[in-house]
Amino acid sequence: MKKSKVIMSFALLLITALLFAQSSTNVYITAKGKKFHTKYCKTIKNSSVTELSREQALQMGYTPCGVCKP
Repeated sequence: MKKSKVIMSFALLLITALLFAQSSTNVYITAKGKKFHTKYCKTIKNSSVTELSREQALQMGYTPCGVCKP
């Protein structure tokens, strides 16, 4: 019984860490685009980009890229 509690606690901690990491991820936008991207997205490969938080991009009206799915 004690071992299962330890495993459940670890799983909960891991899920929390993953959710926090995803919410504080930086994304990249272009001057003319309407989507935000991961750093290595092929659709912005040769573009000048601006880095900002995912939350900022969402607040500014940007939506996630369908290719890189940030």
